[in-house]
Amino acid sequence: MYEIRRANKRDIFHIIAVLHAAHKQNKRRGFYFPASTISSQRLQYLMKQHRYFVLQANKVIIGVVAIKKRKKFWEIGSLAVIPRYQKSGWGGKLLRFAETRLKQQGIYSAFLTTQTLHPVLPRYYYSKGYRRVKQFTVKHTKWTIFRKSLH
Repeated sequence: MYEIRRANKRDIFHIIAVLHAAHKQNKRRGFYFPASTISSQRLQYLMKQHRYFVLQANKVIIGVVAIKKRKKFWEIGSLAVIPRYQKSGWGGKLLRFAETRLKQQGIYSAFLTTQTLHPVLPRYYYSKGYRRVKQFTVKHTKWTIFRKSLH
């Protein structure tokens, strides 16, 4: 049994634990994501700006996703699942949940960003219907923005 619900202040340390655990293997591969070192103060601030949701399986938080309002678009971000639960469909459930929430608000395009050279993520997002719309570089790291029509 699982549920996806809006995150609250009591979830902050669980969300940080999920983000740190999920990105630990990325660090070992040489990929750094800003969420991997997020502090509780920073997360609390971001939770006021954006909508964070947690995935609970058997009352344990195992995943997180955020819906972030940007100047001209909505972005799905901070998508993470604890490693031992990865490759079991949980990330897909979180992604579909975020897409559904956007559609319910009348938003019909979802965007997300990941590192261009990551060995798994670009291919994963492509398999979920996302298409590359832009690439850019920040501090010698190449990033790709993906878009999916939610019609």
